[in-house]
Amino acid sequence: MNQHFPALAPPTDLALWRYGLISPLLHRDPAGRTVQEVLEEVARPAYRDPQGRSRRLSPETLRKWLSRFRVGGLAGLADRKRSDSGATSVPTALVEKIRTLRAEHPRWTLAVLFRFLYRENAWNGRTPSAAALYRFCRSAGLERKPASPDDCRSFAFEEFGSLWVADFLHGPRIQVGKERRKTYIHVILDDATRFVVAGGVFLRESVDVLIAELKQAVRCHGVPQRFYSDNGAAYRSRHLRVVGGRLQIQMPHTPPYRPQGRGKIERFFRTVREQFLNVTPARTLADLRQGFQAWIASYHQTLHETLGCAPLQKRVSVSSACRVVPEGIPIDPLFFMERRCRVYNDGTIRFRRKAFEVTDCLPGSRITVFYDPEDGAKIWYGETYQPARPLNRESNARRYQRPPARKETPA
Repeated sequence: MNQHFPALAPPTDLALWRYGLISPLLHRDPAGRTVQEVLEEVARPAYRDPQGRSRRLSPETLRKWLSRFRVGGLAGLADRKRSDSGATSVPTALVEKIRTLRAEHPRWTLAVLFRFLYRENAWNGRTPSAAALYRFCRSAGLERKPASPDDCRSFAFEEFGSLWVADFLHGPRIQVGKERRKTYIHVILDDATRFVVAGGVFLRESVDVLIAELKQAVRCHGVPQRFYSDNGAAYRSRHLRVVGGRLQIQMPHTPPYRPQGRGKIERFFRTVREQFLNVTPARTLADLRQGFQAWIASYHQTLHETLGCAPLQKRVSVSSACRVVPEGIPIDPLFFMERRCRVYNDGTIRFRRKAFEVTDCLPGSRITVFYDPEDGAKIWYGETYQPARPLNRESNARRYQRPPARKETPA
């Protein structure tokens, strides 16, 4: 496994989508299947690409994407610009015939549709090529929709870090200042050991909380192979997929309306309610946070019926599949969030109601800025991650008030 993390260039949505498909191939398969078997399984269902089009992929295509990722990271998964982009080699008459057949036979596969065109002498089998016909049908949304959802299978891992499962639990309302605020408990649980790698109480259910918790877990335990979550907005965010691509983490999600894969975290949350929330009600946010951390410490040392031992004992008795971030690579930038900002005529941008100077950027353009969700006072921009300086109008004014130094002329 390549231990070097890719550069932090902003990836395209297509590259992130392709990474999500090949990520199961980045780590050793827990069931001992070969790479070809995993390729065939991943290629079996149809997928929706970032443009919403239904796509079916061959194992060979997935293998090529895997090779491109190992060489160039997320940037290697981006499409190269075609010189004939936007054009199609499919004649208009053939286009109309394909659309008519698709309307009449919505359950036909593209292969069946093309064979019918060949038998009816509407297509000679060579010009345009079959690849061109496939590209056109995919871009025009003329593919057949998948017939049925995948089956649901249980899973279990043996090594710590093979799979981390994350979710939010709605907590009680707490008096914060002059108002009562809803609280949220966020937990990242290791599948093999039931060890809580990160957990806390927060006032919002957001991607900022998720990224901060995941960064804390990676800093303490290393990079897991898989990060499993539900379909909530925070877990489906683009930024989480970017972080997964940077750290080479496979990120499967719970299929909609089928939460069976989250059974362990759901059972853990039932325990949290029964043994913590319903037993030790807190009056302040600080009390709730302190009490939850104390409960986690006790939980780690309590016998777990399924494991046959305490989670902490299980944690130290099994090997770890986590990867350590290579020495010399700072962890914080790997979790930076992105935002597009407009450059104003005075060479500044606005970020969280604050102005920052980016004097080397073109006014009127939009640039990508990077920031730590835990510290919004500092931001960076550009491919080289230049720091953006907070605007100080008084300091800028003094520069112009100070007369330039005169050069003394030798006598």
